[in-house]
Amino acid sequence: EDPLTRALQQYRVLIEQNKPAEALAVLVEAERKLPDAGQVTELMFLHGIDFRQWEVADAAAAKLARLDWDHAQGLYYRTRLRYARRDFEGALQGALDLSRKVPEFSRTWVMLGQAQQANGQFEPAIASYLKALEKQPDSFEALRGTVDCHLALQNVAVARQYIDKGLQIGVGSAYFSDLLKRLEERHGDPLAVTAQREK
Repeated sequence: EDPLTRALQQYRVLIEQNKPAEALAVLVEAERKLPDAGQVTELMFLHGIDFRQWEVADAAAAKLARLDWDHAQGLYYRTRLRYARRDFEGALQGALDLSRKVPEFSRTWVMLGQAQQANGQFEPAIASYLKALEKQPDSFEALRGTVDCHLALQNVAVARQYIDKGLQIGVGSAYFSDLLKRLEERHGDPLAVTAQREK
């Protein structure tokens, strides 16, 4: 087993055990030994965002830009950071630039969809999420964003189609089945849902 795989597995185990500080220490040590392993640095970036440790995310974003890990000189990571920090206008500008620079990646369109959605641009966001799904049909973020935007626009029937799609392909099953139950309680037959819960 190579050191990279071992470090990534150790990290995931420690996160599952709710030990974020120890998990980050594993990544710091792995990065010291494998300075060009962008997978480790990208995980540090995501860790910084998930746990709102901005200095960790900033340092990782700068290094990923140097490695050109996103094929956009770090623009993806800077945009993701703006979004995480709730600078939604800045994130939208970055995501639009990203869609011109690297339109071939699914996550470009997810990022643009999220930024548009955060700015209340639900129709354009749906179009971006659908582009992401064309490139990666099992993208949980794109499916979830599509559902959320359709719900925001009161398109409940369409939202349910995408929830069903998520359940069929098995991504985010817990999220989509919980959402479906809540929708059925609000819009469907509440007795059927209650009966199902009492089984």
